Amino acid sequence: MLTISGTGEMVFEDGVPWGSVDKVVIEEGCTSIAGEAFVRRHSLTEVVLADSIQYIGYDAFIDCDSLTEINLPDSLQYIGQNAFNGCGALAEVNFSDSNSLREIHMWAFRDCTSLKQADFPDSLEWIGIGAFTGCSSLMQINLPDSLQWAGGGVFQDCVSLTQVVIPESLQSINPDFFSGCVSLREVTLPDSLQAIGSGAFTGCRSLQEIDLPDDLETMGEDVFADCSSLQRIDLPDNLETMGGYAFYECKNLKEVILPESLRSLGWRAFFGCDSLEKIYLPDPIVSIEEGTFEGCTSLKEIKFPADLEYIGTHAFVNCSSLTEVELPDSIKTIGDYAFSGCTSLREVTFPDTIEKIERSAFSGCTALSAETEQRGGKY
Repeated sequence: MLTISGTGEMVFEDGVPWGSVDKVVIEEGCTSIAGEAFVRRHSLTEVVLADSIQYIGYDAFIDCDSLTEINLPDSLQYIGQNAFNGCGALAEVNFSDSNSLREIHMWAFRDCTSLKQADFPDSLEWIGIGAFTGCSSLMQINLPDSLQWAGGGVFQDCVSLTQVVIPESLQSINPDFFSGCVSLREVTLPDSLQAIGSGAFTGCRSLQEIDLPDDLETMGEDVFADCSSLQRIDLPDNLETMGGYAFYECKNLKEVILPESLRSLGWRAFFGCDSLEKIYLPDPIVSIEEGTFEGCTSLKEIKFPADLEYIGTHAFVNCSSLTEVELPDSIKTIGDYAFSGCTSLREVTFPDTIEKIERSAFSGCTALSAETEQRGGKY
């Protein structure tokens, strides 16, 4: 057993003065644990922290893979970068006992694969990038209303996490926040939320539905990509931007209501949504980008925006249930392979003002009338 005593901060002038150790006791008076203090002490199983500890430094217990439990004192304010990264046996951390804790820095508990629960104190304001990435046994988290910021990928690949409530104090969810949380089935978002970052819910394959708040304005790329159980989603009236791949390969998504506020729909936004049956595109949209609805094999009904000017390459490739397309008077260009492989498409209504139809735009549309096919080949 190693006992450390003294007052003030822990400081090393010539490197850490101890080797292998199985138990560490930090006595009252010490206010910090120095960075790299116990790096890769593989035999360390127990740490007792004094109530006076305020700061745990960077890499302090990194890869201490036999450490099973740690009690955080009420005085603790700061947990540094990588502090417990790779502590694979760490099953219990009593965050709630530390009522002064304000900051948990990046990768602090990354790959703590035995950690099952994280009940954070009401004092917590900041969680760094990837702080709990790869905590594969983590089933429950409690995010406090005091939380002001949480970094990207903070709970990425927490494959046992089933439900979460985002507090009202957060206005954005950063990229990859819950990416790869394959068991996550229930998410409650706050009314304060204005932006969801790229990949925030990518691969959340158990998520069947989610209510998006009214003030949400921006959705990044890949937000719900590969959420294969998602069946229906109502997008809020203030949403203006949806990034590419937003609902990529959401194979059970049957219905989505796009708000009239939506101005931008990213490329391949609904790629591979092969249960989607109908889509009404709001009027502010003037272009449909590459591959937006590619592979939507159940899509039967489309309402195009009144001011649509451009349909991009592969936009509706292999939409094999589509039988009829009525293009608005505003349309100017239809790109390469835009409707290629739409084998049930029988009729396309073109306006006289159209300027360009690429020659392969309707290739493989075997049910298309000869007159329509000839019309498309003239441009």
